Amino acid sequence: MAGKERAQRLLDAHVAHVVEQLSGKGFEAWLEATVRATLEDAARLKLKDAVPAKQLKYCVVNLMAELEIDDALRAAVQDIARAVVDSEAHADARIGELVEPEVFEAARDKAIAMRTLREEIVGSLLQSKAYRGFVADLLYHGIQGWVTNNPLTDTVPGAKRALAFGRSVLNRARPGIDAELDRRLRDYIDKSVDASAEIGEAYLLGVKDEDLRRGADALWRQAADIPVSEVLDGVNGDDAADWAGIAYDGIHHLRKTPYVQQLVEEGIDAYYAHFGELSLADIVGDVGLDADLLRREISRFTQPVVKLLKKKKLLEPAIRRQLEPFYLSKAAQAILNE
Repeated sequence: MAGKERAQRLLDAHVAHVVEQLSGKGFEAWLEATVRATLEDAARLKLKDAVPAKQLKYCVVNLMAELEIDDALRAAVQDIARAVVDSEAHADARIGELVEPEVFEAARDKAIAMRTLREEIVGSLLQSKAYRGFVADLLYHGIQGWVTNNPLTDTVPGAKRALAFGRSVLNRARPGIDAELDRRLRDYIDKSVDASAEIGEAYLLGVKDEDLRRGADALWRQAADIPVSEVLDGVNGDDAADWAGIAYDGIHHLRKTPYVQQLVEEGIDAYYAHFGELSLADIVGDVGLDADLLRREISRFTQPVVKLLKKKKLLEPAIRRQLEPFYLSKAAQAILNE
């Protein structure tokens, strides 16, 4: 029998063996043995040796900069955001059910401990033109309203008419007096707002941590029973889709900037500083994956794919493409021709 004929028969037998291995009754036993052997090998390989940090950074940074993603993904992201926000699940979920008390307490204490950030936020808010303009406008209209509508003018007969008459006389005696009084009132209010802002800043920054903690706890007790749907009441699916598109466009630009690329590289360095000396098996175990879970999940996804490939008559040709080059190689032919 010629070497080529022997090679063909061996190839056919090998292909049939692999097909049976993947789709027959022995698949689970083969998979379990393969997973366990793979984890045993992974226990002998450190992350930094198997995938050097430099190699991973080069790959990630270059993909971020060069990979062009079709606009269809943007539309898909928007559809997902719309579906998530419009979900009926929000009506049954309460804020307190989604955030554990320990998580809230840790976040509360951390936020309170960040005093420098608190000082910057309070200072920026109270010193901002928007805040000062709002307070000044509020005071101005309050004073103007009180002058024309107060207990004295409301209860004393003829008081409003006398006040209006007096202003009319002053305007005739000194034209523009109304505008002058208005300007001086606004100047006074502006100075008062400056002083009030300083006092308010000192007060807010002087609040004790324990008082802030009690205030946060009181707010949490009120918010814990609020359904998520109430929180999202002002946002509909279309709004979410629009924001998802905006975020997508922003990320599309950011991922190509040197700034984000540097952050990614520094993040990878930090990850390797923590996990680089660990074996691949340890890293897999740290995320809760053991041999039984891996076997079960691999089987769950593999079996339907294998069945589909067999049904479409794609499984055997795919295996044959992988094995055939060896059986047609000179080395194999030399052995078979002996």
